[in-house]
Amino acid sequence: ADTRGVLEYWDWAADGGSLPQGVVDFRFKSDTDLYCMARERSRPCELTVADNGELFAVTSRDKQIRVFNFRTGKLRRQYDEALSVYEARDRSGAGGGGGAARAPRG
Repeated sequence: ADTRGVLEYWDWAADGGSLPQGVVDFRFKSDTDLYCMARERSRPCELTVADNGELFAVTSRDKQIRVFNFRTGKLRRQYDEALSVYEARDRSGAGGGGGAARAPRG
């Protein structure tokens, strides 16, 4: 990820920075959701890849956890982990655990 919040994939061993061939199902980053944090003016803090390599999750400075499909670069799920979500849940008496989940836009 860069300082603007754009996530990048590349195969450095192949030719110094192109998309990994045969591993992803997109040709252009504009076909993905890898710009979603930059659009929301946030930056990634940490990235974790699932053991099977199919999904990866990114935590970001805006207190969101975004889960992506590795092959497509599409956002699968987004969780709002801001303190205000938990405070609102406590006030409403809804209880439960975890932040507010939402499906991706578009």
